[in-house]
Amino acid sequence: MAEEVKKRRLQAANEPTKAEKKADKPKASHSAVGKVFHVIFYPFRIFKFLKFLVPSYFKNAFKELRLVTWPSRKETMKLTFAVFMFAIIFGAFITALDYILNNIFKRILLR
Repeated sequence: MAEEVKKRRLQAANEPTKAEKKADKPKASHSAVGKVFHVIFYPFRIFKFLKFLVPSYFKNAFKELRLVTWPSRKETMKLTFAVFMFAIIFGAFITALDYILNNIFKRILLR
């Protein structure tokens, strides 16, 4: 009997505590999106008894959004600039290609 108690104590000592288990979970960052969701859905807290009507897909989607690491303002500006530059260069390329092909077809077909 005493040996069983010792075994249980050893097992309990090796198991992580509740606080350690919580620390292992990734924490949701308090991002602007999380704050927006809180502001939007806070008034609906009185409808908790209707939880079963909300599909688990939406619950999981909101949980995932809280875990997203959003880019910084500086990084966002850099990426936005890159997208605009690509769009301008690609648009200029398509315009030039259209002009060249238009002239070629006019010379061939209108002879």
